[in-house]
Amino acid sequence: MNENETKLPEEEVVAPAEAVAVETETVVEPEANGEMPRIHEMDKQQLVDTLKEILAEDRMNAHREVTAIKTAFYALRNRETTAELMAFIDEGGAPEAFVATPCALEEEAKVLIAQFKERRNAYLEAEEKLRRENLEKKQAIVAELERLAGDIDNINNHYPAFRKLQDEFREKAELPQGADADVWKSFQKAVETFYDQLKMHKELRDLDYKKNLEVKKQLIEEAKALETAEDPIEAVAKLQNLHIQWRETGPVPKEVRESVWEEFKTSSSVINKRHQEVFAKRKEAEEAAQAAKEAIIAKLEEIVSREFNSFDSFESATKEVLGLQAEWKETGYAPKKTSAKLFSTYRELCDRFFTGKNQYYKSVKAEKTENYDKKLRLCERAEALVELEDTAEALKQVKMLQEEWKTVGSVNRKVSEEVWKRFNTACTAVFERRRAVMSEVRKEENANLVAKREIIESLKALPADVDPRENLPLVRELQNKWNSIGFVPRKVMDELRAEYRTLCDNFYNSLGERGSRVRMEKFERQVSKIKGDERQVGSERQRLVRQLDQKRNELKTMENNLGFFNFKTSGSNSMLKDIERRQQRVKEEIAELEKKIALLAKD
Repeated sequence: MNENETKLPEEEVVAPAEAVAVETETVVEPEANGEMPRIHEMDKQQLVDTLKEILAEDRMNAHREVTAIKTAFYALRNRETTAELMAFIDEGGAPEAFVATPCALEEEAKVLIAQFKERRNAYLEAEEKLRRENLEKKQAIVAELERLAGDIDNINNHYPAFRKLQDEFREKAELPQGADADVWKSFQKAVETFYDQLKMHKELRDLDYKKNLEVKKQLIEEAKALETAEDPIEAVAKLQNLHIQWRETGPVPKEVRESVWEEFKTSSSVINKRHQEVFAKRKEAEEAAQAAKEAIIAKLEEIVSREFNSFDSFESATKEVLGLQAEWKETGYAPKKTSAKLFSTYRELCDRFFTGKNQYYKSVKAEKTENYDKKLRLCERAEALVELEDTAEALKQVKMLQEEWKTVGSVNRKVSEEVWKRFNTACTAVFERRRAVMSEVRKEENANLVAKREIIESLKALPADVDPRENLPLVRELQNKWNSIGFVPRKVMDELRAEYRTLCDNFYNSLGERGSRVRMEKFERQVSKIKGDERQVGSERQRLVRQLDQKRNELKTMENNLGFFNFKTSGSNSMLKDIERRQQRVKEEIAELEKKIALLAKD
């Protein structure tokens, strides 16, 4: 040994059993069963937004979450397509002709999933490349340690570099799967070889051994404390960290090396056994939960297969479904390999039931809404009749509205009473207004009856011993007064009018007979004056012929118009009599004109 070399204690060799035990220790991570239900509660927009969030945060290790999102999204999309198909078939479409409505969110989701796959592949390739680079670095360190251990002449001088290489090797770095144990074995062997060859000062070696022993005893105490930890799964996770620290801690004296490792390994075995027991119990509980969930699904299938045609049947089934949903929440988690499928089936059955219920309720609600709209329109029409001037027409129409109301179906119970009250109020107002009008009409008609009876009495009282022409102004005045008076009660109308017409006809007949004689006498005097004047006679004759033609045309028009009238109503008889009297007067005028023309022809 030269003077520059540092004398170091004898090296320590790590027992091979320790390295093997470290290699075989594994930890099963807890299951993230809480995430799946949260994703399956999202709608399509929320699922797409979650995909965007994952890409924005560059979470390339969220592949399981992306897979769950994809499954949930297409489950929702399939339900929409199925509902659209059923609606298409219900409207009379052929299933083979059905084409689903494009979904913009579906296209967006496909793009996002493709982006994730592309970026994850790049991420995995980069991770794998980094692991290979880390392995190459550790292998290079091991090679350098082996080189230092082989340089026996200068081994003491290599100790600082040796320690530095150890620290560099122990730095955390991800390695390719399965390579970790092999490279650690190579590292331990190189370290053991170095220590076997290293001539250290005994004081330094003992100090290093003592320090390492204290660290490993502390790790043993921590491992023993984990034997009784409340959560065995968490205990295993912590034990894994303890094994990492144990592996990174240097060797201890040979005389205690096996004992401390056995003590640490015994605690590890106890913790691992508790962990296995937990998973055995969990497996048993999951199998029981699976059986319970399958039974619930069978009950749901039976409920969904029923035919519902009333609110009561749906409400009764809804209570059953809600009860089964409460049971489902109490069943716990099923095995991971069947959990997603069971939940998807369960969710699909629940959705089918509630979708069918909603469609039935919507159809009934739509019908009642349509009926409500019809009744509102009837209310509006009835209310408009309240202000109609013609109360008789208003009464007629409101009765028609009442008949139409009976043909309209039921409406929602909460508005049924309200809309009926509104309609009934309007109808009642029309009836009341008509009664009020008719009451006033009857009063007015009775007053008119009294007035017309007075006119009849006045006509009867005309003096018969005087020239009728002297009574003509009074008769015309009485007729004008009669025409200005309104209606009388219907039951006496015809009788009263007949009596009045008879009196008037008698008067005008007497007046007409005398007037006709007077007119003929006057005409005869005029003819005697123009006798011998052919021109005046001809002119007068032409004038009379024109009048005769006009009267004949007038009579023909009146006869033609009679064919267009319907005289079957109660007031038609008086109208017919008026027309007949006018015809009679025209006929009398025609006869008078014919006499005058004949008189001119004699001359």
